[in-house]
Amino acid sequence: MSKDIFLANLQKFLKSVVCENLYANVSTETKHQLEKDIEEFIRKNESEYTIQELRETFTSAQITIGLFIEYRDAKIFVDQTRQGSESPCEIMTDPLIAKQINKESISSQLKEWREPITGMLFVRVPEGCFQMGCGEWDDEGLADETPPHEVCLDEFWIGKFAVTVPQYMKFVKATGSHFPHWLEKDSPCNITTGNDDCYKKLGKALISEIYPIVGVSWNDAMAFTEWLSEKTVHTFSLPTEAEWEYAARSGGKPEKYPGGYTVDQVAWYYENSGGLPHAVGTKTPNGLGIHNMSGNVSEWCLDLYSRFAYNKHERNNPVNLNDGSCRVVRGGNWNYGARDVRCTDRSISVPEVRINDIGFRLKKKPL
Repeated sequence: MSKDIFLANLQKFLKSVVCENLYANVSTETKHQLEKDIEEFIRKNESEYTIQELRETFTSAQITIGLFIEYRDAKIFVDQTRQGSESPCEIMTDPLIAKQINKESISSQLKEWREPITGMLFVRVPEGCFQMGCGEWDDEGLADETPPHEVCLDEFWIGKFAVTVPQYMKFVKATGSHFPHWLEKDSPCNITTGNDDCYKKLGKALISEIYPIVGVSWNDAMAFTEWLSEKTVHTFSLPTEAEWEYAARSGGKPEKYPGGYTVDQVAWYYENSGGLPHAVGTKTPNGLGIHNMSGNVSEWCLDLYSRFAYNKHERNNPVNLNDGSCRVVRGGNWNYGARDVRCTDRSISVPEVRINDIGFRLKKKPL
């Protein structure tokens, strides 16, 4: 990635987070000044540092935001100083001087973040340890959900909602590839020319801006994450099975369904869906503010599926990329019963399959 692209993406990120989140309630005049400060911050970095120096400095979202805030505070201080002194104090405005950032205080302000290209909202999931798998708090677990075992995860960010139709279609239009099953040319499932009604029966779910994408394979989902990663300074992927469950259970709490034990409150499933998917965000979120991790559409995970994965998991950030040929699918969907939309339930599918009840949500690594 060139320096120009790196800094352009950095500028988009700062404007999104600083102006739309950290300082969302300030006056229009103050926002305009913030935007000018961000542009000046980018210009100084562009003129003074190499791409390698920039990559080594802007290593996380917290550090990036911290460096800008320190730069802006120093700029304000210098401006005030210059009013009563001829001393330029140039060292105070060096974008790279702030090496000691209070990461905890910055991170605590950032609970959500909007990705600027697709508009996708992400929720911060703090690092922590939990008992992965079905424990005593859930009496409907199956054999492949055991044994419960301690897993510790680094901080990550996860989609507040499943990827929606227009978000995915931005990728399709940009690349001219990876069409969902219902738009693939000459497919019997094509909603215009095909004779199979497996997607036609979904109606507005395929054309509404607020419905989750379906009819995409694991391979399609991974291609989407790679495309979005190349367009930004961020690294996107599918969540690992451990990350998915930790996020679904509100940060690893003993929850049968995301947020508690009342399935109808949090999930669209066979008994209440009417045989169709529903708009994202139309059920109660879990304790982290994440919607629809139970029901509505099933979600691809990064891992290969293994019946015995829980006997082999590493304690820290486990992921199975070696044992098996099919991929893990989590969460259940509008076509599944209540037992199959539990947080710990595990499903399996071949990575090439595209059907009308599987979608996905993204994970983002800290910058």
